[in-house]
Amino acid sequence: MFSNIQKIHLIGAGGVGMSAVGKLLLLKGKRVSGSDLHLNEFTSSLQAMGAIVHAGHASEQVPADADVAVYTNAATEDNIERVRARELGIREMSYPELLGEITKEYDTIAISGTHGKSTTTAMIGTILEQAGFDPTVIVGSKASSFEHGNLRLGKSNWLVLEACEHMESMNKIFPHSVIVTSVEADHLDYYKNLENVISAFQKFVSQELKGPAIINADDKNSQEYKSVKNAITFGSASADYVWSNRSYGGGMQKFVISEKDGAQTQIELKVPGAFNASNATSAFALSRELGIESDIVARALLNYNGLWRRFEHVSEFNGAHIISDYGHHPTAITATLQAAREMYSDNRIVLLYEPHQHSRTKELFSDFVSCFDKADVLILSEIYRVSGRTEDENVSSRELADAIAKHNPDLETHYSADLVEAEKIARKIIKKNDVLIVMGAGDVDQVARNL
Repeated sequence: MFSNIQKIHLIGAGGVGMSAVGKLLLLKGKRVSGSDLHLNEFTSSLQAMGAIVHAGHASEQVPADADVAVYTNAATEDNIERVRARELGIREMSYPELLGEITKEYDTIAISGTHGKSTTTAMIGTILEQAGFDPTVIVGSKASSFEHGNLRLGKSNWLVLEACEHMESMNKIFPHSVIVTSVEADHLDYYKNLENVISAFQKFVSQELKGPAIINADDKNSQEYKSVKNAITFGSASADYVWSNRSYGGGMQKFVISEKDGAQTQIELKVPGAFNASNATSAFALSRELGIESDIVARALLNYNGLWRRFEHVSEFNGAHIISDYGHHPTAITATLQAAREMYSDNRIVLLYEPHQHSRTKELFSDFVSCFDKADVLILSEIYRVSGRTEDENVSSRELADAIAKHNPDLETHYSADLVEAEKIARKIIKKNDVLIVMGAGDVDQVARNL
């Protein structure tokens, strides 16, 4: 079906995933139009490649001759462009459904999980590229080594794809091989409870696969997946691929991966943190199961330079290091702070955090209260509200800041009503040699760029 679609209208074209698919469509000779509430660097890149992208939604922006209107999950059924598409008799398709159609035409490696999807996707894309597989890669971030940032267009039949778990999107994919990096309670506005999250991933790993299902043996919520057909495990102990002897120094982390036959490979990474050792091991496991030599995998991982907004060193401000990170779950925050402590052991760590979604903040409130403990200073901005989602807003960052101060009186905590105020606080308190981590999935990255 995908090959028969020639004219596509993207509702929500500015999303990192949607824009990557838009680029793929353009490079395959399709006509692409679209819209988003606000134009951004992703819409600009689409425009530069020939797409017509509008700021804001309006019925007249939907081409009457479009074959399909593709919408993000944030564009609800009453979105004016979705309404117009139905009036014109244009087929509607969600972004995950379009991905599903695309994956039918490839041998798709789908990477999903609560944490580490983008990094693992980019690592595997880098490995396959250097191994001569010439893959197409769609990643939910930007990799400097990929020509189009969030997209690498290859000529082979291999596709490496980040498969988001929101609203069970990953189960619209038709994969050759899968990786589940980790499973935690998240997106509870949709899933309601952890048990439903675990069940959704059970469906993901239980598909009929030509290749392996790579499972994290360290993850307590992934244990039942180890019995699925084609399961291959990775972890820090008792797994098919085990990472161990991790150390950090000279701007690199080093560790050893031991394979099930006893073979060992020394790995060096430029990106810090135990979580990245785990991500790299999952990529190593997948690559070895595809028959790629271990020395090629190790060399590719050494050449991996990280991603946009994934512990990204943006600049320096008044002698302080400015780092931008996309993390917005308590576990990701804790892991990022641990990595910062490892990399900058003698520096003061200042975290400027913008919570993402009222529902996540409310459901994981107690975890958020304790996840900032490894920071020296916390600047907590008001919660980012996601467009198109109806939420109960009876929780605030001020309430969270008060709970954090009660839990950890030694943590210097500042509340800000918005990002403008948060930036002013940061500019006032940042000192030479500080490490400022600007963190969150909303608009907070702009503060890092401003500094």
